[in-house]
This record gives sequence, structure tokens and C-alpha cells, in this order.
Amino acid sequence: MGNKTLEKLVARGLNLDPQYVKVVCAVNNFNDLTREVGDLIDLLPNQSQISLTTQNGNADDWISGNGYNSNPENFKVVNSNLKGSTIHQLISQFPEFSRWRIMQSKPKTTLSVHHDGLYNLRVHIPVITNKDAWLVFYESKLKNGYQKVYHAHLPCGYAYFVKTNNFHTAVNYSNTDSRYHIIGEKNETKVC
Repeated sequence: MGNKTLEKLVARGLNLDPQYVKVVCAVNNFNDLTREVGDLIDLLPNQSQISLTTQNGNADDWISGNGYNSNPENFKVVNSNLKGSTIHQLISQFPEFSRWRIMQSKPKTTLSVHHDGLYNLRVHIPVITNKDAWLVFYESKLKNGYQKVYHAHLPCGYAYFVKTNNFHTAVNYSNTDSRYHIIGEKNETKVC
């Protein structure tokens, strides 16, 4: 089955709006990926973001690509501890993306509504999620009055292109369960 057929079947079943989210592919070796992510979460239990790529592959650098202080394109080298891993293989499938991170959304949290630049596209790979974890997209800048709001729950097992250049947020309404996505990003003039 080709990626286009997969994308249509999955999108139909998930009710995804391609204006905001597109299915890219199924994730190979998903159980191994989940185990490796769990090992990193256990290794760095107090980190809500774990850098998977660095500027130079430094094995001890799990945080420099976090936040918004650096140019994402500078973070393309996979952490040397991950060489040959399922995580490394996954990142290698998307060579045009950089600043790869594991991002946690803790229970009962909502990110501030924001946008990630004019030309930002992200790939999201949900690894651990729950039915109460959503991405929320806004039609335009928040203002008084009505506007269209779109909610997307991304189940595990697939990679998704997510348009993050418009206003959006991530919410996790679960009382007990965190959500973990692997996320890579790239800047391009045409997004989704």
C-alpha cells in the first residue's frame, strides 16, 4: 500500500484536516521505538524536552536544542548515544528536518497559544499518548468574536506533518498520563 493510500485511509478514520495535519507514514519498529523513548525518559526524568540532535553529536548533550534560544538548523547531528538505534533510523527518514526532541505534555496542562514562525513545518511522532491529548489549531490570531478552532488527536504508530506557522496549542486533559511526541522541524516557504 502506497503512502497516499495509507494517508487517505488513516486521515478518514482519524478525521484529520489536511490544512493542519497530514499522515506521512506508518512507523516501523514502533515497539522498539517506545522502549528506547522510555529508557531516555527514565534516564532524564525531570526533562520535559530531551534533545535527540545536537550541534556536534555530543553524547552528554540532551538539552541544548530545547527551547527557542537557538537556530533549529544548527541541530542536525544525532546524539552519539543514539547511533544505530530505532530513534536514529527514524530521524534518518526525515533528513530535511532538524532539532529533533522528545517533548512531554504533562497531565492537566495546556501550552500557551503560539505560532512557530511564518514557515515552520513539524513532524510529530506520537510515542506515548492518551485519549485526552490534543493539538488545537486556530483559524486566525485570537481576537474577540468567533473563529474556527480545529482539534486533532494523533494516535501512536504514525508520523504526521503538522503545520505550526498559524496559532495553535497542545493540551493534555488527562488527570494522570503524560503525552510524549518525537518532534522534528524545518523551515520552508510552502507549509502543508
